[in-house]
Amino acid sequence: MRNTTAVVFAFAALQLASPALPQGQKATPAAPSAPKAQLGAQVAAAVAVEEQEGDLARAEKLYRSALATDGISAADRAYTNLRLGLLLQRLGRKGDAAPFLQAAVNSKLVDVDAAGGAKQDVERQKQLRVRARKLLEQMWHFKAPTWHGPLPGIEDPELARQLLWIGEAAVPEVIARLQKQETTTVSDRSPLASAFGCYVAGLAGFLWRVGGQSAADYLAAGVSVENEFFRQCVALSAFQAESEPMVALATRYLADASADAAVNRAVLTSKPQRGKSLGDRLDPDRIVNAALEGPPSALLAVFSWARNPRTLSSGPLAALHERVRRILQSTNPELASAALQFLTTRTSQQSTAGVELLLANLLTVPTSFGLQTPDLKFGRFTAEEARRLVPAVDACVQRMGRFDAEISPQRERWLSQMATVIAVDHGPGCEAQVIDWINRGASAWEPLRGRVTDENAVAIAKLVSGSKHRIYGILDILAGAKSLPREVFPVLRERAAANREEVPGSSAYAWPMALTGHPEAPDWIFTMWQKQPKKDWAARALVELGRHDRSESVRRALRGIASESARSRNPRPLLALMAMGDIEALDLIRPNMSHGSVRHPYAETERVPSITPIQYLLYGPSSDYPPHGYTPERVEQAIVKVTEFGFGSALFTNAYSLDLIPDRNFIALASRALAIDDMKATEAAWVSSALERWAVAEPDSPQKRVFTSWIAGVLRESDSRPCHRLIHQLSISHIEPFRAAIEALLDSPSAQIAKQAARLLVRSEDRITKDLLERLVRNPAAGARRAAIEGATALGAKAESVILPLLGDTDTGVRHEAAQFFGQIVSKRAVPQLIALLRDEGPGVRTVAAESLTRIRFYHEQQAHWDRVLKGLDASPASAAEKLLLQSKPGHPKKQRLLAIKSLGVLGAPEALPFLIDWSAEKDAEVAAAATAAITRIHLRAGK
Repeated sequence: MRNTTAVVFAFAALQLASPALPQGQKATPAAPSAPKAQLGAQVAAAVAVEEQEGDLARAEKLYRSALATDGISAADRAYTNLRLGLLLQRLGRKGDAAPFLQAAVNSKLVDVDAAGGAKQDVERQKQLRVRARKLLEQMWHFKAPTWHGPLPGIEDPELARQLLWIGEAAVPEVIARLQKQETTTVSDRSPLASAFGCYVAGLAGFLWRVGGQSAADYLAAGVSVENEFFRQCVALSAFQAESEPMVALATRYLADASADAAVNRAVLTSKPQRGKSLGDRLDPDRIVNAALEGPPSALLAVFSWARNPRTLSSGPLAALHERVRRILQSTNPELASAALQFLTTRTSQQSTAGVELLLANLLTVPTSFGLQTPDLKFGRFTAEEARRLVPAVDACVQRMGRFDAEISPQRERWLSQMATVIAVDHGPGCEAQVIDWINRGASAWEPLRGRVTDENAVAIAKLVSGSKHRIYGILDILAGAKSLPREVFPVLRERAAANREEVPGSSAYAWPMALTGHPEAPDWIFTMWQKQPKKDWAARALVELGRHDRSESVRRALRGIASESARSRNPRPLLALMAMGDIEALDLIRPNMSHGSVRHPYAETERVPSITPIQYLLYGPSSDYPPHGYTPERVEQAIVKVTEFGFGSALFTNAYSLDLIPDRNFIALASRALAIDDMKATEAAWVSSALERWAVAEPDSPQKRVFTSWIAGVLRESDSRPCHRLIHQLSISHIEPFRAAIEALLDSPSAQIAKQAARLLVRSEDRITKDLLERLVRNPAAGARRAAIEGATALGAKAESVILPLLGDTDTGVRHEAAQFFGQIVSKRAVPQLIALLRDEGPGVRTVAAESLTRIRFYHEQQAHWDRVLKGLDASPASAAEKLLLQSKPGHPKKQRLLAIKSLGVLGAPEALPFLIDWSAEKDAEVAAAATAAITRIHLRAGK
């Protein structure tokens, strides 16, 4: 393989065609390569863009696209690698260029004479430098300040592109031009407002961008140039540095010793029209470390840069704060002011040291700085850091004296918030300091949450004053305690009276007062509630008070509020009273009250089903709810009271867990439902549910016996409303255990009860006897006698003699159903009495009697007829005609037919005419003549 150095020179000889050269100067011979006509179209297009249009960025993309194409030839690939490598090399991107140049060499398809190539490269370098010198001269004549184009600062974009195209070859000329300007001074303070400043910045930007050893050496020496304005111009273009060596060189300018840090600021803030500055691109730690290497004034730019929140590691941030500490002790007011302003930034407040420094110097921070409040999340400090900072906060508060209007609102807000976070992260142990801070006006009560003790509760209660926000905040903290000493109550009462203007209501005081358990607390809460009723705040407080105090004063206040709970829709006061076993609370339960369903306030766990006061009364002892302690007799009395005006929607059975209701309460409800004046579906549902509970109970179980006893007891009241309603609820499945009781009801003075008992008894068809029917027939209740007829259908004709007397019953309905019954059994024995009923005063009776007689007649006539048919002795004319017609049909012997046809004529049966007419047309003349004669005889007989 050829010598590597020779190859590089050979590559340089294959550079793009140079711009026009001075007259008389010979052009550099073209680099040895395949004729362009032989290049692939894709590669040729890229070469054209590079040589003719001078668009290097686009040419680079086209070369790379060609290399990514699978179909490119080996020769084209080698040539493309060569062109792309040289293009990148001229742009100062030697690292990027190396792999492409090496690929071209490895292909062995680039045949270049090493010596000739080197000679050509030297000559070409000379030509390019001449061209660069001319371009720089042309740029000098454009003096308008600008920050546009490929090289910000160079006014003519075309000249800038040509200079960039020449690349590293132009570096010596650019350096020479800049060296001439190093001592130039201008009156303009801003480089960007000066044509000279923009020109220097543009040429320096070329060096930052192209790079190379020569450019790096010059820029490194630039940090020592005495002309501060010149250094600032060079630093303005540092954002164009792309390679790591050039970026590292740019950071050296951050340590510049300019008095006002103009150079340092230029490095950090200068940027193209579209893009980021180095201050935004570089790692913040790198920026700080570079600035710390310079004099203190170098930090002025960093302090300004840090106003936007930056995230720094603990090491650089600690070093920066150490430098700030020394600056604040120095005699440089400008630098100290900048350092103090840095402490107000979120960047500085990331660390404990930064917060500590700011606390120590907070009172010297000018109000114009504007304190940046950090993201104050609890837990940002460790407990150890918080313990270190609490004394610093306390010292700052002590120096401040009081938080008042003379203090900066920003400073007050920052200190209150920072004190809050530090004290919360500190944990218990700093409550005394926090109370003192609040007394001095700080809004820092959050650290007291969950830290109220018997020792500090009174001191905290005394903080309830000042702004509305503060009053509510302290009261909320007191409300979060599990309990409060009684000494807190008079303090809160006094504060409630004194702060009525700021907090006119009393709701915020009620809960803390309840936690004190003070005997005067319930009366105070209730009195305040009476002034603003229809609110739940007092109910909540009193219910909590009743958890531990069941004194009459607590109950009295709860009763007063519970009486209004229908409107407030809050059943908790009533549930609390019931849990105390309060007797008077039972009078407050009404089914028509709009009590909601809530978790019982004294339930031990959260996972308890919601409940209404009526449900709580009915459920009684339960593992889910605290026992209410009422005796069964009290519960039964309450049920009567609750249902005084009906059950209402609050007592729908589907709203209850019926299994939770004890048997005794269930029976009390069902008994009340049976006794109520106007029993509706709601009440009836409880009775049917009670019967269902009896039905599913285990035989011989206590539950079975209890319900059996209750049902039997109701049935024994043979002349009562409950008995009447219960017997209507009974079904055939209920009869057997209570048959004797139901039969006894047949003698009830209540016709309705007797009727329903009779109907129940006759529904057991397998248990119907003549004795039962005879008893029912003799019953004075018409409904029972009608039930006898209903039961007689099961016995049919066997009951004929028992029911027959009812055809003459005094009750129209009984006679009607009896007539119907005898029609159904087609009793001939009843015909005389049925005929008598044809003259009955009741139209319905007459009608059904006639229908029954018709049915009986038809039945018996048909029975006689079919008896004769079955015996073969039917001699009626109709039967004879039918048989003669059968004998006359074709197919029978002719002699038989003739005799049968003649007999039909003698019989004179007109129903035979259709058949005889057909036969009169038969081919057999004798048969036809006999049929005609028979027809004539029938007609003659009909005419007589």
